Amino acid sequence: MKTQTVKYPAAARETYLWGMLFLFCLFFSTCPVKAETKKCQESRSSSVCDPAKNHPPPEVSVHYGINLITQHLFPFRSPYEGPNSLFSESNTQTTNFDWLSLRFHPFSNLKFQVDYQSGRGLGVGNPDSTGLAGYVNGDAIRISSIGTAPYFARYFLQWKQPLTPDSNVTVDFGKLAVTDIFDTNRYADNPNTQFLNWGLINNLAYDYAADTQGYSKGIALQWVHPNWILKMGSFEEPVSANSPFLSNDLANNHGDQIELDKMFGNLSNPIVVRFLAYENHAHMGNYQKSLEIAALTHTVPNIHDSEIVGAVKYGFGLNFEIPLANHGNTGIFGRWGWNNDQTESFAYTEAGQTFSLGGQISGANWGLPRDYIGIGTVESELSYYHREYLAEGGLGFQLGDGALDYAPEKILEIYYDHQFTKSLSLSPDFQWIEDPGYNAARGPVSVIGIRLDFRGG
Repeated sequence: MKTQTVKYPAAARETYLWGMLFLFCLFFSTCPVKAETKKCQESRSSSVCDPAKNHPPPEVSVHYGINLITQHLFPFRSPYEGPNSLFSESNTQTTNFDWLSLRFHPFSNLKFQVDYQSGRGLGVGNPDSTGLAGYVNGDAIRISSIGTAPYFARYFLQWKQPLTPDSNVTVDFGKLAVTDIFDTNRYADNPNTQFLNWGLINNLAYDYAADTQGYSKGIALQWVHPNWILKMGSFEEPVSANSPFLSNDLANNHGDQIELDKMFGNLSNPIVVRFLAYENHAHMGNYQKSLEIAALTHTVPNIHDSEIVGAVKYGFGLNFEIPLANHGNTGIFGRWGWNNDQTESFAYTEAGQTFSLGGQISGANWGLPRDYIGIGTVESELSYYHREYLAEGGLGFQLGDGALDYAPEKILEIYYDHQFTKSLSLSPDFQWIEDPGYNAARGPVSVIGIRLDFRGG
């Protein structure tokens, strides 16, 4: 007997989520108020009992920035190419990423943020930024046909409720990037000032929920303690792989994650280790089943032939940062990630397993304390059936050379970030990729670039 999935109206789901958020905030706001009253009664300090000092007036701040990246791809060996290949001819492209952020604090523990962004220009090698698991530009537009119109990247509420003087519960609700909260890293996190390659910005095997521009809608909870942080979140998945549209069928399309961050040593510059687990539910296909269908029909495998509603993809990650010197501005970092890679790669990139390692060196060592050198390496792999799918001519949303001589994809990136002022920096960048798109028949690839970043507010 065929079962039917019950779908609730979008308005009802939003009302439910907003109601749960309100009750959560209301619950956690009661206990600290009683504690504050008792503290006021027992204290002789006027600063404790003065409402004006305990509840500062609303604050509004405006922040803005422009990030320009010009990259040149040198020609490389390529006996064949497919529609999703990194094309081998010499190519130079510039991307322009502009953003404006409005942040309103009506109370000290409540923030509302709206970010308005626009991206222009294309990535090198392919107008849709395909051909590599670890693509070379974190600002590149992933689907060239979506245009360059500005869009609202973020609009969310953040409620931060103290539990004790050194711990709190933080709730983020609305539209934001999942990686604003999960899989962060002090030394490898931001393409505006640090590494450009996707494999060093994030964990390549973390297929987190996002539209093609990198954002989703959902809720995240954080329990923040000086020695650890526990994070949980659930976000909407796109309607299809790498789609600009998010699905509002939350019963069958959602990405859930939980992360524990543990701090060691000096808490002003701690060693941090992050443990991540995630599970995605979406309208996804299966590589093995697509191969079986293709064998029966004598056709090229197509991942869409095996898609089912509510398919599951899951994975794990480990992320660390170790400060070494210069007040933590010199340090090393690493990430490891794994996912089942039987289910279709859906939102970030195509990788079943990845490991990255690198470091940042502060310019304080040569008299320029605002400058940094970064160096990082990434190696990524695919599962057996994902490899076979690509080798038989199948296409993913990120990869597809038409054939495959499989080998792990290996990346090296080096950059130097020179800070002219607090608002303006210039960064030359070099990347070397062996076996691009996991294909030993092609490459190696070399890309040089220059990044100009201006920000204010």
